[in-house]
Amino acid sequence: MPTYPGILLTASSLLGRRSPSSLDVDELCRVYVRLRTLGGTPLINRLIVFANIWASVSHSGTYGLSMFAGAEVNMTTDQTGFAELRLPRGLNVEVAITGTGFTRRVTIPDAPDANLLDLVGSAPDQFDVARIAPVNEPRFS
Repeated sequence: MPTYPGILLTASSLLGRRSPSSLDVDELCRVYVRLRTLGGTPLINRLIVFANIWASVSHSGTYGLSMFAGAEVNMTTDQTGFAELRLPRGLNVEVAITGTGFTRRVTIPDAPDANLLDLVGSAPDQFDVARIAPVNEPRFS
């Protein structure tokens, strides 16, 4: 099945029944962020990418179980370093703040608003340092 960014597929639409074209406001969370340098200068035009984690695209809302098509959505900071975006509550996404090397997997909370830095700050780092055990083999050289 082809995917189209921003298209909402619901079980009823797949079965030929009519379904809403968008979620209700109370099913969305306003995710916002304000980015600044250490000196306090706003980070202007900084791209923040939210990638859909396909392992968990289900969302249970007013209209039943839904699936969100589309690989990613973006937001860009303005002249004050501020950006905001509305995302479905309960959706699992991978967030990347470009230019920082910072990536985290988060779940959009069941709340009207959420600070992105609070979400990524409490998310575990998905990369672990590999610790290799020493090998006790005889040396032949």
